[in-house]
Amino acid sequence: MTLPQQTEIAFFGRITAGVTHELKNVLAIINESSGLMQDLMALAKETPAYHDRFQKALTSIRGQVQRGQNLIARLNQFAHTPDISVRAVDLLEAAGHLVALSQRFATLKNVSLKVVPPPPAEQPIQATLNLVQFQMALFAAIECWLSLAAPGNELTISLARKEHACEVSLACEKSFPAGDLAAAEKWPLLQGIAASLGGAAEIDARKPGILMILPTKPPLGVSNE
Repeated sequence: MTLPQQTEIAFFGRITAGVTHELKNVLAIINESSGLMQDLMALAKETPAYHDRFQKALTSIRGQVQRGQNLIARLNQFAHTPDISVRAVDLLEAAGHLVALSQRFATLKNVSLKVVPPPPAEQPIQATLNLVQFQMALFAAIECWLSLAAPGNELTISLARKEHACEVSLACEKSFPAGDLAAAEKWPLLQGIAASLGGAAEIDARKPGILMILPTKPPLGVSNE
């Protein structure tokens, strides 16, 4: 990655982080306002016909506030990923954040998207790499899968530790035309990013899906910057 590209990404991260902090303040005000409405509603118990409707609305507001705060926290963390180019990364945590931010794309296709954590004894799964490029590769793999997924399908992302490498597997629960993945629009991008990380992306022969194999440390001659 060139210095101008790094500068552009860092700028994007800083601006995004600033906006998300402001949005957190907005949500805090909404939360306080809903609390005030609940207090006022308690004083108006003599109007039971409206009580349940107010309560339902307040429950919805609080649920959306919590959801918004969670998304903003994740987006804020995502905005800071370019701060350090190559570092030790917990891949399970990084995948979880990326999947949480990608749920809308799955929802639009009416499919589910989730990370299946390995047993606690096999955690953490770490690698020294460029976090931005790892998340870009994972998102490209998700997009390849979503371009072919039928409504009602489910994509599961699992990670495993191997000797000097980590495996990231994207598989589906229902039948899936895995052979067509290599023809997906984002497939060349996925392979290119995986190669820049010193790894590879391939069709998973064990089950319908994609398998990324990434080294735990950058190989000599391969730059993640």
